[in-house]
Amino acid sequence: MSQESSTIYWYADYLYGLRVFNLKELHQAAEQAPGAKKRPGARPQQAQGGARGGQKSRNIPPFVLLLEATQHTVRGLFRLLAFCLRRNLIISPPAVTEGLAQRFVLRFRALEHFRLPHLPSFHHFEQSALSAQAPVDSRVVLEAAQSSFADAAQQLERLGSLRERDSTCESSQDRGKALKRVVVANQLAITQLLQSLVSDKKVKVAVSTAHHPHLVSVQVSNS
Repeated sequence: MSQESSTIYWYADYLYGLRVFNLKELHQAAEQAPGAKKRPGARPQQAQGGARGGQKSRNIPPFVLLLEATQHTVRGLFRLLAFCLRRNLIISPPAVTEGLAQRFVLRFRALEHFRLPHLPSFHHFEQSALSAQAPVDSRVVLEAAQSSFADAAQQLERLGSLRERDSTCESSQDRGKALKRVVVANQLAITQLLQSLVSDKKVKVAVSTAHHPHLVSVQVSNS
């Protein structure tokens, strides 16, 4: 399951990225349209290297913040699972590994009907997985995963701060609570894995959907 999940999270990172980018572009265009209403408490836009003339909106809608937090989360999960698979903390049966390329093609074939800027292939996934898995004894991959979860936590914190100013974000915040539990659980797992690297202790890893129906939480225990 975890190796299958790794491919899905890797592809989802790309799809979420496209969705977030397009929604931000649409929101920014709406803000700049003649006669557009200014939201109460809205801050003036500042040049921050955005796509349109260097302008970047700071008044991101709640549902876009949630999507962005989800993107960071699936990226962190891909990196974390890649590390665990490489160190054999998660064992993938040979039959699963052998058929992974074919299932990848079948799973994402429907996306060929959409006009995506780029259609990732299994080869692209393999290259990303190899990059995330090597070197085996390095902290770099875990720290990169931790960074992704920290970015997700930051977006969720921004989402939480909007409640008093925007009553429409309640549904996004409800979904953000489950996402936050996933983020916190995996941050704890990464901390424990980093400690095990330092102390050279053997640990066991389990993967569950206890906090979210689609996003897994890694649990670390002493071997």
